[in-house]
Amino acid sequence: MSRKFYIVQDRDEDGFFASVKRHITAFVVMALVLFLAFAIVIGSTLVGMVKGDFEQQQRVEASATRLAEQQRVTEQRRVEAAQAKATASAQLAKAAAAAELAKANGPAYKATLRGDTELRAGPGSTYGVVSVVKEGLEVGVVARSSLDPWYLLDDGSWIDGAYLSSTFPPLPVINRYRA
Repeated sequence: MSRKFYIVQDRDEDGFFASVKRHITAFVVMALVLFLAFAIVIGSTLVGMVKGDFEQQQRVEASATRLAEQQRVTEQRRVEAAQAKATASAQLAKAAAAAELAKANGPAYKATLRGDTELRAGPGSTYGVVSVVKEGLEVGVVARSSLDPWYLLDDGSWIDGAYLSSTFPPLPVINRYRA
């Protein structure tokens, strides 16, 4: 009797089960890739959100700092303006008193302005501006300063003589003037 041997191939490697195994492996790899991609997207989104929150906080802090500085500067300018106004008022009051004294010594002489200029609270450009006047305005001159060429007007303000169109007889001289 002869024996016959049959070679039985393992169908598990090339058959149905191998195909299922390959599909499951591919599915697991694809799921891992998708999970990693999702984790990267979520991670970068969170980093962006945290970075955006930090940048927003920095912008808010910078804005608050600028606002505080603007308020400080505004308050400082307000105080300086009030001080300048008080100084100009005091200077103008002294000039008015000097004008009254000069008027008592003689009449005001009329003069016409040669150009636009500033009337000052004292005899010099370091004194505060009382007003700005236009060319052609007629003013009354009552005295002159020992600091030529400054002249005292009948309203108590001072003007540089270069802007006056007239010459005057000898005027009372104010030798000392302090603001």
